[in-house]
Amino acid sequence: MTDKDEIISAFAFRTGKQIEQLVKDTTGDLFDANQKLEAKILGWWVENGRDEKYAEYFGIKTARDGKINR
Repeated sequence: MTDKDEIISAFAFRTGKQIEQLVKDTTGDLFDANQKLEAKILGWWVENGRDEKYAEYFGIKTARDGKINR
């Protein structure tokens, strides 16, 4: 049996979900808000000519052939 096949108890699963919800409630769900902002930033960058200064300011990197270009 591999780690991926490991069986998790219902108690552990429920406890993990409760911890996850507590973190979301405590942080005001910042993770989702940050993902939405990142998507807007990248969307604007793509639609407006991929300005290199803008990319540098926001830390946007491009990926080609499985490699990240900085």
